[in-house]
Amino acid sequence: MTDNQPQPESASEPQSSGISGGRVVTWVLIAALAAVTGVEALARTSYNGTLQALDDLNIDSSDNGIELSEIDRHVSGWTSRETSKNGQIVIRWISLLKDYKVTLHPESNQAGRISGFETSEAGDYEIEAPSLPEGIPAGLPPDPSGMGTSSGGGPAGGLAPPPPPSGK
Repeated sequence: MTDNQPQPESASEPQSSGISGGRVVTWVLIAALAAVTGVEALARTSYNGTLQALDDLNIDSSDNGIELSEIDRHVSGWTSRETSKNGQIVIRWISLLKDYKVTLHPESNQAGRISGFETSEAGDYEIEAPSLPEGIPAGLPPDPSGMGTSSGGGPAGGLAPPPPPSGK
């Protein structure tokens, strides 16, 4: 009889800890990207919500402006506020990639009242569609095969069928 018992592993071989350094780095990067995305999403939605609320207040149509406390109730999100020497109040949303800000203009000779506001250029931009250079026709070229499409291949708009064979 032969004794075929497995050899015990030597105690000098290192055992893995279960989590590799590469996996830790990957998860740290994923968490950092998720945090940046979350901060940006919060800043963007808060900024847009505040702009909509300020538009709804219709500050420009008011003769004596609007109380600053009324505007404060409509500002949402994680913001910082600065007041300049000329009395303008700049509200900035905390963001890592863009500068979201609204500048409130004070009513002249009336403390605590706002006569209007202007925004930063962080809004949606309309991107003009690219155009072709002059001389190149727009649109898709015709189907070269003319077969198997709805615009060709039949007697209504494609190639004529070949003539029947002659002679037999």
